[in-house]
Amino acid sequence: MKQELELGGYHTIDCTADERSSDPNHLIRKFQHQINIVMIGGGDGSINLALPALLETQIPLVVYPLGTANNLARSFSLPSDPKSIVSMLKQGRLIKVDVGMVNEIPFVNVAGLGLSTMVNKTVPSMLKKKLGVLAFIVTAIKLAPKMNPFRATITQGKSLILHSHSWQISVCNGKYYGAGMAIKHDASLTDEKLHCLSTEVSKWWQAFTLIPAFFSGRYKKSVS
Repeated sequence: MKQELELGGYHTIDCTADERSSDPNHLIRKFQHQINIVMIGGGDGSINLALPALLETQIPLVVYPLGTANNLARSFSLPSDPKSIVSMLKQGRLIKVDVGMVNEIPFVNVAGLGLSTMVNKTVPSMLKKKLGVLAFIVTAIKLAPKMNPFRATITQGKSLILHSHSWQISVCNGKYYGAGMAIKHDASLTDEKLHCLSTEVSKWWQAFTLIPAFFSGRYKKSVS
C-alpha cells in the first residue's frame, strides 16, 4: 500500500520507531499538524480504536479494508485493492458519517449486549483468518447453548420503547454489523438514527431460523 500511495504522489510518515506505534490515537495526535489524511488498514475494530483521536482532530479517514467483516467499507462499497484505493483518494470525495456513543466510547457500526459480546471476546484469531466472517457464526453456535436470556428496558429519552427478554441486543449506527448482517434494510451511516434489534426467542436455537431476516434487515415485528 505504501508503494502505491507514493507512486500516486502521496507522502507517508514512518511511525515504526515510535515507542507507541501500536496506539493509533497517540500517532494521530502526534502528527496531526503534519498530515492531511489518516489511512487505517484493518477492520471495524481497528477503526473504532482510532475514533477518539479522529473525532478530536477531524482529520479525514481513508479505510483500507483488511479486517474480517469490514462493515464500514461494505456500507460504502469501498475497494480493497491498493490501486483502487489510491484512485478513490484522488477523486477527493469526502463523506461525513454519524457516530454512536456508549459509556462515552464512540463507535461507527454497532454496540452490542449479550451473545455478540461473548463471541467477540472468544472467537479465535486463527479461526477468523481461516473462515472469515463464518468464524463469528461458528463461535456463536458453540456459545449460545451455554447462555441465558436477560431482561432489559429500552427507552428513547423518557419514552418507553419496549421491555425485552433477549438473547442479544444490537444498537447499530449504520446498516451492517456482525458477519455482514443488516440491522434494517434502509438504514445508513448518514441517516442520523440509531437502530435497535432485540433477539427474543424461547429457545436459543430458534434464533438461527431468523438468519434470513438478520441478513435482509426486514422483520415481521418492528417499532419505529
